Amino acid sequence: MPPLRQLEPLREVPYEFVTRDEFQVDLQDLIDEETDPEELATEERTLKRLGLLAPEVNLREAILELYGSQVAAFYRPDTGAFYIIGEPQTLTSFDQMVVAHEYTHALQDHHFDLEGTRISDPSEGDAALAQIAAIEGDASLLMILWGQANLTPQELMSIGDDINPADLDLLEQMPPILRRQLEFPYNDGLFFSLAVFAEGFSWAGIDETLRTPPISTEQILHPEKY
Repeated sequence: MPPLRQLEPLREVPYEFVTRDEFQVDLQDLIDEETDPEELATEERTLKRLGLLAPEVNLREAILELYGSQVAAFYRPDTGAFYIIGEPQTLTSFDQMVVAHEYTHALQDHHFDLEGTRISDPSEGDAALAQIAAIEGDASLLMILWGQANLTPQELMSIGDDINPADLDLLEQMPPILRRQLEFPYNDGLFFSLAVFAEGFSWAGIDETLRTPPISTEQILHPEKY
């Protein structure tokens, strides 16, 4: 992956397999640590007033259910490691691509300090989402290129079969506003990174989006404005 992404690791990149239950416990702790309950309650009331969230929905519980079921792996800058949700003996073609995605986050962190440059001010939510989209778009692009270079056509064709139908059903049942927030960094971020990469057919432009991230989601949706 380092030669493909043209970034060399500056230190070891450990990884660990965790169960879905272990991840969901960690996710609860992370949400409680990084989210102000009053701000979350305000966001819930706002979404309900706008008609984007049904009156009976508890926003915190919905976020836990959504991310707890959809995340396949994650990288933690504080530990410098990435975590794969599953068992080593059941590593599918999709899982292998996910590993490429998470390893890319480690390379990004080594060279661009993901935690140190993270936008965390709640008043800059749109800029924070744009920054996340640039980060996830880079990793998603690398993941696809890695799959094309390392998996057989049959393995690539089987990727859709590796996804749990129950997880897709749950995703479809979620409020559209939450689905959009989950999918935006990956889907729109990928198209943003593709546009930047195509501009010079190199990773140099992608590196610049990490050094100087987009200032708004408008720039993600319209890369020519970046």
